[in-house]
Amino acid sequence: KEAGKATEIIAISLGEAKCQEQLRTALALGADRAIHVETTVELQPLAVAKLLKAVVARETPGLIILGKQAIDDDANQTGQMLAALLDWPQPPEPLGGVSADAVSEHALVAVDRPRRGGASLDTKAAASAKPPTSASPPAPPFRMFGRFEQDGETVAFITHAGRTLTVTAGQSLPGDWQVESIGADGMVLTYLPLGETVRIPFKAPAQ
Repeated sequence: KEAGKATEIIAISLGEAKCQEQLRTALALGADRAIHVETTVELQPLAVAKLLKAVVARETPGLIILGKQAIDDDANQTGQMLAALLDWPQPPEPLGGVSADAVSEHALVAVDRPRRGGASLDTKAAASAKPPTSASPPAPPFRMFGRFEQDGETVAFITHAGRTLTVTAGQSLPGDWQVESIGADGMVLTYLPLGETVRIPFKAPAQ
């Protein structure tokens, strides 16, 4: 902002009233405005991304900077999900410091810990960093082996990394996946960075 490459800096936090402490710190460090989306509901990465998308539609920023990972679940998912929802480019590597030479172009950056000497991002160059249209999603690291109905909702049993999980439609999964639908013969997942769907067949466990 001091270099004349941005006109306003807005800090945003989603969560309980105690989030205001971080927003006050951001204002003290130079942010012009702060937005608090107050909720007492535990927010999953996809819900955070959707809420941020609504704020972006209202505020129309040219550059969004997010923390790379949350300290509670360490999921590293919100940045990628928000980029997919907005159809904005996101550099594949986290940057220690960011300078935007053209905030008229949209870009979204996940920020890791600061690095000596910093780093810069030209948003014009970042605008060409979208995945190629020929890209295909990786094989999903999940296996569906059961399902049941609960309160009118279908719940699936899946395995991932040696663990058994119960999931429902709309739920986010590790590795930038989201459950799209669950049926009697399998489930459909969406790979969020590309918006592509992959079907996982139902495989009953061996007797």
